[in-house]
Amino acid sequence: WQNSTLRYSPPENFPAHMHMSVDLAINIPPHAFEYMQIPQMDRYLATDLLTGKEEEISLLPYKATETVVEGYSGKILKITW
Repeated sequence: WQNSTLRYSPPENFPAHMHMSVDLAINIPPHAFEYMQIPQMDRYLATDLLTGKEEEISLLPYKATETVVEGYSGKILKITW
C-alpha cells in the first residue's frame, strides 16, 4: 500500500509519504508548482515531522522527488521557502 499527498499551507508545505518500506520517487506536476507558487529548486532542506530528521530533497516539475521510507513507518516532510 502506498499513498502520497501534497498539502498546501503557505509558506510551509507538507509532502506526506506512507509505505511499507521503499525508496520513493514522487512526481509533482507542473500545475502544482504554479498553483502553490513553489520555487523550483534542486535542493530543499526538509524536516520529517514524525522523527525530526532533516534531509535534502529536490523539488522540480521535470524530476522526481526522491526519499526513503523505512518499513512499517511513514514520513511527513515539512518544506519552507
